[in-house]
Amino acid sequence: MRFGKSGCKVILYATLVALLGCGKGGAKPDLESQPDSSATKSAEGWQWYEDAAIRFQHPMERKVVPLPEDPKGYFVMEPGDIDGLPGPESITIFPANDPKTEGLALREIAVGHVRNAAREHMQLIGNLSNILLRDGHCVSYRLEGSNVGGCLTQEGNAPVCRSLSLRSECETGKKKRFKIDSIAEAYPEAGKPSARALEQIKVFERVVKSIEFK
Repeated sequence: MRFGKSGCKVILYATLVALLGCGKGGAKPDLESQPDSSATKSAEGWQWYEDAAIRFQHPMERKVVPLPEDPKGYFVMEPGDIDGLPGPESITIFPANDPKTEGLALREIAVGHVRNAAREHMQLIGNLSNILLRDGHCVSYRLEGSNVGGCLTQEGNAPVCRSLSLRSECETGKKKRFKIDSIAEAYPEAGKPSARALEQIKVFERVVKSIEFK
């Protein structure tokens, strides 16, 4: 299922950037006590990206575009990104250097973002999830909001659909912080992501769980 209007991806991306701080702060974290097994071995259709700063898995059809220093970041592109430019459904990995959150635990940062998102009528889906990495950890969460750009359905274009923002707040063993973001495709019914959106969620989670900081 794709967006019904070309501009709505831009709207969603702008919304995510403006919110990156986002539903319901009182949710209890869903703790995962072990790193994902995909972080230690490759599987069919996936490969490793590695440089001097980081190592992670990504689908072979998704190109990784590293950015130069200041800040050092990465785009894990969607196969359909136009002209090689990252779209909002790409996965972004960037350093998180916000003086306002300095000294706060990752969960505190995530809860603050969820509360801010609630003011923009975005809702936390599920719980905050703590993910253990080989040398660090992340707090991940999903936020559902309205997409006024609409989306395609079997009956045609729906004028108002739902969008799902994916985010992880991460910290390395050396106390360096990163934020990982993406947006799944829009879908018509609240709480019912499309099959493609669900696949995008799985890809996002696997990329996050495979990260090894250096």
